[in-house]
Amino acid sequence: MTLGGKHVLTVDHSGAEIFTGLGRFGFRRRLQWSEIRKVSIETWRSSKGHLRRHLVLEGERPYKFGGGQNDEKLQFALAFLRPLTDPGRI
Repeated sequence: MTLGGKHVLTVDHSGAEIFTGLGRFGFRRRLQWSEIRKVSIETWRSSKGHLRRHLVLEGERPYKFGGGQNDEKLQFALAFLRPLTDPGRI
């Protein structure tokens, strides 16, 4: 759970960078498109019974991102990223 800070997904021709943190301090993970096998939205129930969702970039290990974002933002990110992870893309 994030009490403050931001989630940033930066995309370019070679891959994506995930940043989660506050200001300049946080965690960055750079992924090449060839490393990402699947992009999906995962839903789970919190210990307090609330439904939670986040974006999952599945590669060598799953990278979960965007927890706490509304469904519209998650669906937009999913629709944007899926074609980029297609091995048959240009």
